[in-house]
Amino acid sequence: MTDKYNINLAESIDILSNKGNTELDKLLYDLSMDISNQLREALVKRNINTTSLGLSQSIKPTKPEIVGNGIEVEIQADHYWKFVNYGVNGTKEKHGAPEWGTQPKTGTTFHQEILAWIPKRGVMAKPDENGNIPTYDQIAWAIQGKIRRDGIKPRPFYNDVINNKLVGIIRPQIEKLIGRTIEVNITFPWQ
Repeated sequence: MTDKYNINLAESIDILSNKGNTELDKLLYDLSMDISNQLREALVKRNINTTSLGLSQSIKPTKPEIVGNGIEVEIQADHYWKFVNYGVNGTKEKHGAPEWGTQPKTGTTFHQEILAWIPKRGVMAKPDENGNIPTYDQIAWAIQGKIRRDGIKPRPFYNDVINNKLVGIIRPQIEKLIGRTIEVNITFPWQ
């Protein structure tokens, strides 16, 4: 992959300060796009159907940014990626999920999100023994109660891609380009 990135001495100052459209910009963009694609592939491999939910489409890198003495690149995704990846503890059943704390304000409640999710997933209501068909609202309350009680099992698609193996792949490519040893850190947004 690094063969298409050529660097000359005149560019080295721009690369180290990350000014303009440098070879480092190009490399970081290509690496982060590749990581985003791998995350989408990991969703498919784990049979996580997110096409109607938008999780797969929401995965994208940000522009590299200088932060202190380093360069930061984020891979963004809809806020619920972590619930899919790490699961959610229920009141009755625990899945080893972190304690999430206050969630970001999305403008909708958990109940509203489930209501919107139901038709996207094609959930069909079945009549009860009296022939009554529950409304989407009733189905949403039932699903919400089940999630609160039983939680959600983790499906670690993120961990399949973003891990120490990834650091071992991207570090040498960046080091080769800039001609110096670097440190690559993976940080998690909720910490």
